[in-house]
Amino acid sequence: MGAGNPSYPRDFGVFTTLEKTVIPVPVPLNSPNLLPYQVVNFSLYGYSVWQYGGGLEYEKRLDIMPPAYTSVSAVNTATIGK
Repeated sequence: MGAGNPSYPRDFGVFTTLEKTVIPVPVPLNSPNLLPYQVVNFSLYGYSVWQYGGGLEYEKRLDIMPPAYTSVSAVNTATIGK
């Protein structure tokens, strides 16, 4: 394998949270409150239904870094490729 080529199969239908998110569909107002052990009834009352949502923005959080941090001081960095 050449450098930068993954050694595992890659599904190109996979997205990052920058591109797409998964969000719950609101439960209908007339649905009863169910307990965790009543999972068999979840789909009957509209629980556990999901849909795709938009991507999320991100920002660099340098306020959580030590005061002496600079990008130049970073070592052992890596990029996760697409």
